[in-house]
Order: sequence, then structure tokens, then C-alpha cells
Amino acid sequence: MNTKWVLKIFLLVFVAIGAATSCTNPTNEETEETQDSSANTETESNVLKTTYKVPSPVELYEFMRQSEVAFNGQVLNTPSNQSKYNTSVKKAINLGVFASDLAYCTMYEKVQEGISYFKATKLIADEMGLAEGFDEIITKRVEQNENNTDSLYEISADAYWKACNYLEAEGKTDVLAFVLAGAWVESVYIAIGSVNKFSQENEVVIRIAEQHFALENLIDYLRKNAKKNDDIKKLISGLESIYASYEKLYDNDEETIITKEQFEEVTIKISKLRNEFIN
Repeated sequence: MNTKWVLKIFLLVFVAIGAATSCTNPTNEETEETQDSSANTETESNVLKTTYKVPSPVELYEFMRQSEVAFNGQVLNTPSNQSKYNTSVKKAINLGVFASDLAYCTMYEKVQEGISYFKATKLIADEMGLAEGFDEIITKRVEQNENNTDSLYEISADAYWKACNYLEAEGKTDVLAFVLAGAWVESVYIAIGSVNKFSQENEVVIRIAEQHFALENLIDYLRKNAKKNDDIKKLISGLESIYASYEKLYDNDEETIITKEQFEEVTIKISKLRNEFIN
């Protein structure tokens, strides 16, 4: 799997664990060729206006895969749930949720599952008027590369960047805020679901604890757009509750990154907000 390509351009799961990168797509000079049968379609060098740093599950999923953490499809949102999201807020949030699920599946080379999540993502994107990223050309590329994991990464990255750029260009950063929040919450929920037994030495537990840095950046971005949408203010409140739990980690001694009680508290709050997102 060409993981270098993934980590370079796959915003579809928005920025890294513990040290989020800005919402800016790297140039083509840093990318490598893939075996996409639609080779004549070049990845655009898209640069978003957003300068805020926002969180992404990509490196978290990469870390989990390299650490041989088992894939757990049971924690993902069900693709068929797409049809029940009938408000603009629900659509935007679950566009992020499904994008995160898609990245998780393709990172673990679950091709058929990944295609199901791509379709769910596309359906929501269509309903949101984001045909710029999920048009028939993109769909045809997916069909032609169903067995090529690297190409599915590239195609999904192309689709997401076009949709993301459209939201930026149209001044719909409030919508983008919901997408980012949905992706972040889903990634942490998936990571928590991979922890079978708590241990302070568990590297995934440590990565989950480090999410408070990414969460702080996400809340800052949402606050920037809070004046546009009362629903964002409600979302900020939910995320701030989670951040309050993360702040308790600062009271730990130097040997303790997160206690079992703190981990359970974060788990409860993440699960509660995630359930609100998908139901």
C-alpha cells in the first residue's frame, strides 16, 4: 500500500494525531504515481484558504494498522443510515463520519467495505450539492479500480479535495466545520473501540490521550464560525465538555498520561456525542 501518498494528501480524514496540520493540500511534487486506470486524470494542487489547524484520523489509522491493531468494522456507522439524515447539519456531520469510516476501511485494505462507504459519502455529497467532488467521472474511476487500494485512496482524496475547496470558495466554512467535527469524533470513537483492555502503556490509549491537542484546534476553528450558525454553538458545547475531561490529564503526575477513570470519562463523552451524530 502506498501509505506515503495517503499521509501526504488524504484530507478525507483531516489532520494528524497530536499535531494537526493545516487544511492545505500539498503540491503534486510530493505525490507518487499510482496504478489508477484513469491515469490521465491528474490530482489538482488544491490549496484551501483555511489557515486553522484541524484534526485528521489518517495518521491514527496508519498507526493502528502498523501496530497490528485488529480491524473492527462493528464500530463503524452503517452505510444504509445515509438515507435517514434529512437535515443540512446531519448531512454535513455524517459526510465527515462516513469519510472517516472510508479512510479506516481503505487503510486496512477492506476494499469492498471501502466502496460501500464511498457510495454513502457520495450520496450525502450529492444531497449537499457537492457534485464538484463526487461526479460521474469520480464514480466511474471507483468502478474501474475496485481492486486497487492505492487508487481508491487517490480517488477519494481527489473527490474530497474538490468538495472541500467548493465549500471554502462558496464561503460555507460553517458547513465544513460540521464535516471536520464528524470526522474527528468518528476517528476517536473507532480508536477507543479498538482498545480491548485499558492499560496506561497501550500505545493506542496514549494516542487517544494525545487527541486533546487536535480537539483544541478543532474547537478554535468552530469558534471562528460560531457566529454563522447556532448549531455550531451547540456542537462547540459538546466538544468543550469532552475537552474539559481532557484537561484533567494535566493534573496527572509525570509518569501517568491518562488514568483508567479519565479514559472511561472521555469514552463516555465521545460515545454520547457520536451517537447524537449518527442517530
